[in-house]
Amino acid sequence: MLGRLLGWLGATAAMTAAVVSGLALAPSPTGPPRSAVYVVVPHPDDEFQVWSLIEQYTVFVVLTHGEQTEYCEPSEYETSAQPDLEHPADPLPTGRWSPACSEARQNSLLRYLGDMSATDARIPGDFAPPVRTAPLPLTDGPVCRSDGADECTSADSTAEVFVDRRNRGAVVFFDLGDGDLTEDEAVWGIRTALDQRAALGLDTSLPVSAVLGAYADDDGGTGGSSGQRCFPYAPPDHLALHRALWNVDFHAGLQAAATCADDPHRSIAATVSDAAVDAAFRIGEGGERLGAHVKNYGWLWPDYYHVAREGELDLFTQQQYFWVRFDE
Repeated sequence: MLGRLLGWLGATAAMTAAVVSGLALAPSPTGPPRSAVYVVVPHPDDEFQVWSLIEQYTVFVVLTHGEQTEYCEPSEYETSAQPDLEHPADPLPTGRWSPACSEARQNSLLRYLGDMSATDARIPGDFAPPVRTAPLPLTDGPVCRSDGADECTSADSTAEVFVDRRNRGAVVFFDLGDGDLTEDEAVWGIRTALDQRAALGLDTSLPVSAVLGAYADDDGGTGGSSGQRCFPYAPPDHLALHRALWNVDFHAGLQAAATCADDPHRSIAATVSDAAVDAAFRIGEGGERLGAHVKNYGWLWPDYYHVAREGELDLFTQQQYFWVRFDE
């Protein structure tokens, strides 16, 4: 199991870095999956933050629709979108918290994974039509989405699930509120994705080897030392996810989250392959967004999200670091 392997090899960060960078953690793309990895992200565009630890049969658990982004406001979208260079939002967003904004964010993620799967056969990307579940058990208290208000706008305990037709994984979308995700809601989303696999239509025969959380750094980018060493990033949704993964043992193998290299809790270093970085972030000679990430998520940033091939001064990086809270 991946968790036990990394735990055993993690006597030192250097040893772990060497092993993770030097070994193929996933089995051959042509072989059957041996285990499932759950990648938990607050928003549809965070996935690359843990890309170095992706394995066969990956379930992307997306806790919100990312519906609060300013780039869903038509005036902001007009300044950020470059449809001659990248894929436009589909449908065109009509404002923050609008159904069109949610759908556009979801579609960008699904297209991103589809494009990445074209060059990496391990990645789920050939999705069957989505299935909407019945309301799922609220084992960790109520869920609530608040759209720019103090009161609860909606309380949706269903999930929308896209299952890969080739049994490479799935995407599970919850709608827990962009910008107001709480630790309890993150716990509920993770626990539900793990405990309700049959109801979600996920493969129940595979053991879960890891639960991986998206990046956050709430230390101002200093990593606990003087001077900026990594990208400062402390959105409340990302911090809520980190607290959930730190405070609750989900008994699902390696339980880790992406962090700064200088984080004193960091215990894993891993490297995304050059091929995967190019597949995600390649830019053409004329500025065309050829990579899956820049092509599908470009409308969410004034130019496009950049990747740091060295260091950590961008939100997305080739060298990735993780703290591990539980490993069983």
